[in-house]
Amino acid sequence: MEPLPASGLEDELVAWGALERAGDGYAWTRRFRGFVMREAARLAGEERAGRAPAGGALANAVVGALEAFPHPDGAAYGELHARRLVEIELAALPEELRRALGA
Repeated sequence: MEPLPASGLEDELVAWGALERAGDGYAWTRRFRGFVMREAARLAGEERAGRAPAGGALANAVVGALEAFPHPDGAAYGELHARRLVEIELAALPEELRRALGA
């Protein structure tokens, strides 16, 4: 996946409470991570029931979490927000795991 260019996405996600500054970069907040984990559990149930959605598990969980995560009035997430959140999480993984995942 080609990295997204730097933009205001991170600022929006920080303002929404999904990201926080971590060293020189960003990390998911504990609250957002909780939303992702709940969505991942829901998706795992769908998969066990034979209704696995198309797409990657992490990306699907992030999109579902963004749909449930409270946003400020008038704010809406888009595909780029979801992609940036996935990138940030993948970048936080150890190098050998990223290589194994092809990220």
